[in-house]
Amino acid sequence: MARKNENLSRADLIRARRQMEPVRNKPVSNPAIRESRNAQNSARVVQRRTGYTPTDSNPSFRQQTRKRVYMATGSEGTEVRLPTLPNIRIGWRVVSAIIAVVAAGALLYISMSNEFKISGVNLNGAQRVSANEMIQSLTVGGTPIVEVVPQEVEQVILATFSEVASADVSVSLPNLINITVTEREPLIAWLQNDEITQWIDKDGYGFSPRGDSGGLLAVYSTGEPPHPLGWVDPKTVTYVNTDEVDTAIKPNVDPTFVHAVEKLAKILPEGTNLLHTPETGLGWMDPNGWQVYFGSDSEKIDLKLVEYKTIVNSILAQNLHPTMISMEFLHAPYYRLEQ
Repeated sequence: MARKNENLSRADLIRARRQMEPVRNKPVSNPAIRESRNAQNSARVVQRRTGYTPTDSNPSFRQQTRKRVYMATGSEGTEVRLPTLPNIRIGWRVVSAIIAVVAAGALLYISMSNEFKISGVNLNGAQRVSANEMIQSLTVGGTPIVEVVPQEVEQVILATFSEVASADVSVSLPNLINITVTEREPLIAWLQNDEITQWIDKDGYGFSPRGDSGGLLAVYSTGEPPHPLGWVDPKTVTYVNTDEVDTAIKPNVDPTFVHAVEKLAKILPEGTNLLHTPETGLGWMDPNGWQVYFGSDSEKIDLKLVEYKTIVNSILAQNLHPTMISMEFLHAPYYRLEQ
C-alpha cells in the first residue's frame, strides 16, 4: 500500500484527501441583512486622506495641510466633498505675546486716563479725622490708581496721624482709595500752663488732642511726661543709610506712669487736681494745705498710701504745718515745713 501511494502524484493525493473529508456548505447570505448594512454605510460621513501625507517638521508646511471631509449621499457609490479650513496651529508663544501686548495697552491707558486718577477717599473707622484732611495729607489726589502703593500709604498715615493705631489701605477701580483706620482711645489729658498739649492712651502713646476731652483724667504738669527707658525722639535721629530707618511707631510715654495715673486718680481727694512735676512725680494738693507726691510709677503705691496716712496723723498730732510731703521713695519719705 505504501508503494502504491509513492506512485501517486501530488495532485492525486490532494484529490483523494478531498474525497475523504466531509463537504462544508458555504453560508448563504441574507439579502435583507445586506440591504440594511448598505443603507447604514451610505449615511456615514467618511473622512479620506488622498495622496501622500508629508512628515516634514516645517511649521509653515503643516499649516497648509488641509483635511478633506466627504459625506455620502443617498445614492449608492456617490459622495459630496465638504469645504474645509486650513489646519492652523497657534503656539503658546503667540498667545503669550498677545496677552502681554493687551496688558501693556491697558496699563498705559489706565495710567494716562483722568478717569483712573484718585479723586476720592472712602474712610472708615475714623471718629476725629476727616476724609478731606486725610487725602490732603497723603497727597494722592490726582495720582493714577496703578501708581498707588497701599503699604506706603499706610506708613504715611501712621506717621502723620499719631492718633491712628492701625490703618488698612486698598484701591478700587476706577479712582477710589479705601482706608480703614483704628483710632486710639485717649485716657489722659496732659495740661501745661492750663492748656491741653496732648492726649495719652492706656499704652503710652501720646497724640494731638482732637475734639472734646470730657471724661479724661486730667494731669496738670510743669513739664513733659516721663518717656520709656531708652526712648529716642525720632525727629532728632539722622540715618546715613535709608534702609536702616525704623518706621515702627513706639510709645513716647512710660506705660508704668500711665498705670500710676490710673491708680492715683481713683484715690484722688474730691475737688483736687492730679499734679505732676518732672522732679517729684505725681501728687495733689492735700485738703490740709500741703502738696504730696508719690513718684512717677505705680510700684508699691498701696504701701505708700498707708505710710502717708501714718505720717499725716503724726504731723497733725504735733500741730506741724508742712508745705510738701514726698512719698516718692517708700523707705525714705520726707516732708518740708514752712519757714
